[in-house]
Amino acid sequence: MPVSNYGEVKSGIMVNSGFLKQWYEVPAPEIIQNARQQADIKGFSWVPINSGGGYMRWFGNNGTVVFLKNDARAIKESQTNYRLRDEKYYFRTGITWGRITSADLSFREAELGSVFGDAGPMLFIQSKSILHYVLGFLNSKLVTELSAALNPTLNFQVDDLRKLPLKIDNSLTERVDLIVSQNVDMCREFENNSELSSSFDRSSFTLHIAEHPLSYPLKIGHYKGYVPKKCQEFRNYFRRVDITW
Repeated sequence: MPVSNYGEVKSGIMVNSGFLKQWYEVPAPEIIQNARQQADIKGFSWVPINSGGGYMRWFGNNGTVVFLKNDARAIKESQTNYRLRDEKYYFRTGITWGRITSADLSFREAELGSVFGDAGPMLFIQSKSILHYVLGFLNSKLVTELSAALNPTLNFQVDDLRKLPLKIDNSLTERVDLIVSQNVDMCREFENNSELSSSFDRSSFTLHIAEHPLSYPLKIGHYKGYVPKKCQEFRNYFRRVDITW
């Protein structure tokens, strides 16, 4: 069966780039991070938006916000081309990808509370229980080959995703869900360790240092050895988790 049997594939908001910013370019109190319906954004100016971005599988590229203040009045009154549609799908979780890419496709889980852009379309899965199974399938080597056959250009469109063949193997769902959940959690931790992430608090590379009994000079020496070790753990993990279908 095609992927479209398991959910709705939608292309999203298209606006002039002037209405898009990185989260750190605007005042934090003007951004709503946990909207669940259109009414929730009243009083706020900026909403997180999935807008493609570079190669990133499983989770990430969550730094862009779109200006939707006063029901997007500024966008509607501008003299620029825009498209605001499928509002009933706003703020839902699902699977997104970068529509335009010169590298392999990379699919990732989208956070609740975001909208989605033309460059970051969405697949809204009918049953949340198979979301990670479908995400694992889409990031498999098989889909890399199928997508090249379906559309050998730089643009992987919503119709191309709808046509991908998929059959749910119930004997594998638990195993795949476990692997993909680990991948998503690892990539979420990786993003949250970046100072460019809106959810950044403190790097996990340094969490152990404050409580370490060693003196300051020795702590720094320990830190220098810890960072390469942690990075190698990330690399080794992602070498193991590639799913073969």
